[in-house]
Amino acid sequence: MMPHNIEELVESQTLKWQLAKAQRQKNKSPIRPLITISRQHGTEGAQLGELIARRLGFDFWDQQLVHEMADHGKMSEVLLASLDERPKNVFIEAFAAFQYVGMTTSDYMRELWFQLHTIAHHGDAVVVGRGAQFALDPAKTFRVRIIAPREYRIEQIAINSETEDLDAGAEVDRVDRERAKFIREQWSRDIDDIHAYDMLVNREYLELGSAADGIIAAYRRRFNVPGLPVC
Repeated sequence: MMPHNIEELVESQTLKWQLAKAQRQKNKSPIRPLITISRQHGTEGAQLGELIARRLGFDFWDQQLVHEMADHGKMSEVLLASLDERPKNVFIEAFAAFQYVGMTTSDYMRELWFQLHTIAHHGDAVVVGRGAQFALDPAKTFRVRIIAPREYRIEQIAINSETEDLDAGAEVDRVDRERAKFIREQWSRDIDDIHAYDMLVNREYLELGSAADGIIAAYRRRFNVPGLPVC
């Protein structure tokens, strides 16, 4: 559910990050890398991301929340305040370099870029959508793409829709097209480029729990980070 007050959400999250940082310093534990979820429409990618976050005890950032925060304006100032001085300066320098090589300079993308990088800096999170897989350092991010045959996705949309006259095929095509357009126009990348992901998951024969198991196992194996709960 979308929070009514974005400022309160960011303030609460910033406090949570401060507490988590203090706990990590006390236990001398590392920051655990992000998991990003990109998905074709009708694969329940957001539900899968939320399940993974719940199992790992990570924060969950869905596409709508990420969008609302970036669209709200001036959130980057609040988010940057959660960083130490050195990471803050590195962010600003990196953003300037990113703009130089062609990234859009819109206020929305500026907010989105700072937001995604702040979340990545604090770690322990799953982010769905908005091109996070292209915004962040691949060496420090586990990037997942959720796919399924079009016929399967149409069936899932039709089953889960509360609108009887919904044209599920048209919706699948429209949403996939809109997501691909956003990535192409804002990140200058191809959302279907398989080399942009660490793992592709076909949902046709995998229920959510099994898909989550596979992603978590691969994430553990790649980063070998301590302190993850046994799922």
